[in-house]
Amino acid sequence: MKAIHKAAGIAATAGTAAALFLAPPAYADTDTPFGKGNCSGRLQGFTTSDQSGSWEQLDVSSGCNANEPLVLQIQTELLFYGIASNGSRTEFVGPTTGNHLVKGPPNARQMLAQASAPPTGFDQYCASATVYYSGVAGDPSGGGTLTQESGVVCWS
Repeated sequence: MKAIHKAAGIAATAGTAAALFLAPPAYADTDTPFGKGNCSGRLQGFTTSDQSGSWEQLDVSSGCNANEPLVLQIQTELLFYGIASNGSRTEFVGPTTGNHLVKGPPNARQMLAQASAPPTGFDQYCASATVYYSGVAGDPSGGGTLTQESGVVCWS
């Protein structure tokens, strides 16, 4: 059974996860894997549509494999913004809008964080994700939370 949580343009689905960054864009593909070891994530940005119209979609999936026996919770911070032709930046999801943290259900091994944006008015779209895995053994600091960052990914 999938649990879906929605808040201000963000959805979290038990099954896959994601995160946040404030650095200048490092141009990359719209399908970017990040992390390594027993836990990892993938940031995907793309244009999609249905009978209602089109929009820009951000999907950040994350999770841990069976070699990571204890995952207490996965949380994802997102940053998603558009850049207009004059260089101005509009944040859709992030710290300014206050809707950037997506929490997965307790003990879920995977999660999906999603956000959407208008399809017009921007020359490019940029996003980043930071995923926090609580309770995993792979935390190099021994503090019980492993942090993985996607870096900034842009597409047009």
